[in-house]
Amino acid sequence: MQMPGLNIFLIYIILNLAVFNTPHAQDLRPTAICPTIDPDEIFRPLIHKKRVVGMVIGVYESGETRFFSYGETTPGSGIKPGPDHLFEIGGMVKSMTATLFTTMLANKIMRKNEPLHQFLPTHVKVPDTPTRRIQLYDLASHTSGLRRVPWNLDRVERENPYANYTREKLYAYLARPADLYEPGERYIYSNTGFGLLGIAMSRHTQKEFESLVIESICQPLDLRDTRIHLDENQTRRLMPGHESRMTILVHRKTFKQVPVWDNPILPGACSFFSSTRDMMEWIEANRLADNPNPTKLQAAMSTTHRPVKRIGTHTWSALGWHIYAAPGDRGHCVWINGATGGGCGFMGFLPGCKKSFVILCNTSNTGAVDESARKLITLLDPGDNR
Repeated sequence: MQMPGLNIFLIYIILNLAVFNTPHAQDLRPTAICPTIDPDEIFRPLIHKKRVVGMVIGVYESGETRFFSYGETTPGSGIKPGPDHLFEIGGMVKSMTATLFTTMLANKIMRKNEPLHQFLPTHVKVPDTPTRRIQLYDLASHTSGLRRVPWNLDRVERENPYANYTREKLYAYLARPADLYEPGERYIYSNTGFGLLGIAMSRHTQKEFESLVIESICQPLDLRDTRIHLDENQTRRLMPGHESRMTILVHRKTFKQVPVWDNPILPGACSFFSSTRDMMEWIEANRLADNPNPTKLQAAMSTTHRPVKRIGTHTWSALGWHIYAAPGDRGHCVWINGATGGGCGFMGFLPGCKKSFVILCNTSNTGAVDESARKLITLLDPGDNR
């Protein structure tokens, strides 16, 4: 990430996935969001400079949600992606994993300080330190002390690194984590931790993680395209992911189509697909959750927005989310990003100016998307609209 204070970890990811032309693939003509904001200035150069193949942006402001489409579903197709195309959302699903967790806390199904080992098979050795056990809250706040990904993940399979990862390999990693930090003390962005949180909730309720998310979040908010397992219609709307490459001899950028990530073992970290339309509903639900009379789901969402650890000059971690809070509250943003091998995304809401946005891209260029998010935040909250 490229924002003061935000720079500390927009480097943590690589996201996305697969697409086909359908009646939902609208040929949207990008227009200005309002007379003072022109998203073309931010996103069109990413297409012209071949930094990404295609992307869809959603923006809420002035009581209206608008969508903007740039590029193509695949190079040379001439088909613009639309708000109902599906993308891999990678680590952005952690915002839902955290909300599912706070929902269970509110319903007294789990307690935040319960040790992780109580939710795993008895033969599994959890790497607690002599002075502190890893607790569920540690997993949700990126303070478990566990590294970003397990050391025994297949790093050779860059295009689909989780495909052959098994529950047995995960438990083997826990038995020998190599570099565990004291739980609860240090922020370490951890797919491992959120994956284990998802496993703990699934085992405790005896339900598949996807089913828990659908029942607790997707159905109440009518998020019909946010799923792990896609039906035939959703599969037709799936965006192909792309890897950006530089051809050295001719100094020309090219794109390679790559497979979606399979991650059956750690779904709480990065396994879901969604559309820009669904993600705009989700980010707006989060923005509206911070109110004096919240519903139970809104209260659970609002809990995830509270600062946990300062991790930069103006940046805090929360439960799943991150918070950028510059001096004077200008540009205050609750945000999350994510990535897989074929794309990346970023979403956030700005409480002070009552705006929100989603960026989903079908190319693995986190630097470009994170930088465009920073610019969009600046345009949405220039400091004189309070």
